[in-house]
Amino acid sequence: MIEQENLNIRQKFKIINALYEEAIALGALPLKNPLEGIDIDIRIARVVNSVSKPA
Repeated sequence: MIEQENLNIRQKFKIINALYEEAIALGALPLKNPLEGIDIDIRIARVVNSVSKPA
């Protein structure tokens, strides 16, 4: 599993950079309107944060 891999900071940055470059190549980044849909995100966050944690 990924959690069990011991990656150094350089390896982690290489992975993040590759993911960022792929997102750009796929057209997912940069966002055309970064605030689009934020109202939905806020409502979801409120619901998730209001659910009590199991004892």
